[in-house]
Amino acid sequence: MLIDPYENKIKNNVQLGHGNITKELSFIDRDMFIFGSFGNGSSQVMNLDGSKIFEVWNKNSKMLYSCYDPVFDIMIVSYEENEVKFYREKG
Repeated sequence: MLIDPYENKIKNNVQLGHGNITKELSFIDRDMFIFGSFGNGSSQVMNLDGSKIFEVWNKNSKMLYSCYDPVFDIMIVSYEENEVKFYREKG
């Protein structure tokens, strides 16, 4: 549930992570988007209405950390196998 802190009103009720454990959740790019990292191995960037903009999913490797840069539209993910991968949305 997203609550506007200035008006203390519910803005939207967003379903995150397909029912999986949320490992990390933060607002990015001047609170225009939500970034989430989930226990099922996915990381997502979503609009405030809950629609996905960008998703990285890797079931074969354990994700340790992920972050998203909205300026360059790049997601950076580190994996347990000592790998760091850069993802850019195709378009």
